[in-house]
Amino acid sequence: MHHPTRIRAECGWPYDALAERSGVTRRTLISIETGSTRGALDSWFRIAEAFEMPLGELLSPPGTDD
Repeated sequence: MHHPTRIRAECGWPYDALAERSGVTRRTLISIETGSTRGALDSWFRIAEAFEMPLGELLSPPGTDD
């Protein structure tokens, strides 16, 4: 899985920027990134949209990048 923390850092976005772009609360983003929740599927869809990547790519296992 592409870790949202890494992608967010590559984009140079603080939590607030990703929250604004995705519509997912800052608190939920932090919980997903720290592993204290897996997050709802809807949240993952919205995070993928914010990163402009397909959900399947966001959730793909490590090492499967093209």
